[in-house]
Amino acid sequence: MLKEHKLNFSELVAFISFWILFPGFFFYHIGLSLSLYSNFLGGFFGIVSALLLPPLFFIYFFNVFDSPNKFRFIDALFISLLIYIFCVTLINFSFFSQAGNADLLVWNITGILFNFECYVILKFFNFNNKRIHFFLFLTFFMMVFFLGINLENNVLLILSSNTEDAVSYQAYARSMLLISFFLIAFMKGNLTKITIFIISTIALTVLGSRSELILFLGSIIATTYLLSCLSAYRFFVASFFSLIFISGIIFEIIPFLSLIEDFRVFELLQYGLIGSDSGSVRLMQIEFGWEAIKNSPIFGDYGSYVQHFGSIGHFPHHILSAWLNLGFLGFIFFLGISFYIFYQSIIDLIYKNNQESIFKVFLSLFILSAFLTSKDYTFMFFGLAVGAFSNCQSKEGTL
Repeated sequence: MLKEHKLNFSELVAFISFWILFPGFFFYHIGLSLSLYSNFLGGFFGIVSALLLPPLFFIYFFNVFDSPNKFRFIDALFISLLIYIFCVTLINFSFFSQAGNADLLVWNITGILFNFECYVILKFFNFNNKRIHFFLFLTFFMMVFFLGINLENNVLLILSSNTEDAVSYQAYARSMLLISFFLIAFMKGNLTKITIFIISTIALTVLGSRSELILFLGSIIATTYLLSCLSAYRFFVASFFSLIFISGIIFEIIPFLSLIEDFRVFELLQYGLIGSDSGSVRLMQIEFGWEAIKNSPIFGDYGSYVQHFGSIGHFPHHILSAWLNLGFLGFIFFLGISFYIFYQSIIDLIYKNNQESIFKVFLSLFILSAFLTSKDYTFMFFGLAVGAFSNCQSKEGTL
C-alpha cells in the first residue's frame, strides 16, 4: 500500500511544477490583490517558467534516453511542431516584413516554452497517486475560498486592482478549470464530482471568462453524454436531469439569469457570441486573417495583423492563427494532432472507460473546441492535452 504513494523523481518534479504553474500562479496573484507582498515576480508565468525549464528539460531528456520506448509517435509530432514554430519565427524575425519585431519573437518563443513545459508536466505526472488527488482537492477549495473573500459587490478585487503586470480573468480561469478537470476525472463518488462541477461553474461565471466557461461546460457535458451512451440507463438519467435543468431555466423556476446579470457572462446571453464587444472584435480579426490567408495560402502572412491593427494582440483568436503565422503546414500540424488525440481518446473512453481516458477526453475535446472557436496556436492547453495523451500511451506501450 505504501508503494502506491511513492513518486519517483520525474513524477515529483512534474507534480511540483504543475502546482507552481497553476494553483501557485492563482495564489500569487490573489496575494498581490490582498497587498500581502510586492510584485516581485512580475506576471509570474514568464519568470517561473524560465526557472522551471532546467529541471523539466532534464527529466524529459533523461527519461527519453533512459527509456526510448517513452518517446512515442505523438511525442515526435509534438517536438517536430515546436521546432517548426521556432524555425518559422526565427526566419521571420531575421527576414521579410516582420524582421526585427521583438514582440512577435517573444510571443512565439514563450508560446513554445509554455507548451513544452505543460507537455512535460503531464507526460510524467502520476495520475493515480491518491495523495496527489487529496492535495489537489484541498487546493481547489482553497482557491474557491480566496475567490470568495475577493468578491465585493459582485466585483472581484483581483480583477479591478491596478497592480503592475496584473493578469486577466482568463488566466485565473485557466488554473481553476484545469484543477476541476483533474478532480472530476479522478475523484471517487458522483456526488463529489457533481459538487466540484457546480462550484467550478459558479467560480468561472464569477471570474467572467466566457470562452473558458463555455468550453469547460461543453467538455464536461459532452464527455458525460459519451459515457452515458455506453449504458441505456445512464443515458436516460443524463437526459432526464438535463431536461429538468433546461426547463427550470426556460420557465424561470431556476432564477438563473437574475443571479448572473452582474457578471460578464450575462452579456453573452444578452447579445450572443457576435453581439458582444469582444465577439465583434474577434470576428473582425478572423475576417482579416481569412483575407490574408487567401492572398498567401501556402506560406501565410506572418504577423500581418500587427501592421494592420497596430498590435500583436490582434491575431485571429482561432486555429487560423496557425495558418496565418505558420503557413498551411503549421495549420495542418496543429489541426492534425488535435483531431488525432481527440479521436484516440474517444476510442479509449469507449473501450476502457477509466479515469485516465476520461481526463484525456476532457483535455482533447477542450483544446480542439478552443482552437475551433477562440484560442490561438500558442494556447498552453495544447501542450497539456498532448502530454496527458503521451503519458497514457507510454504506460500502455502503444504508438
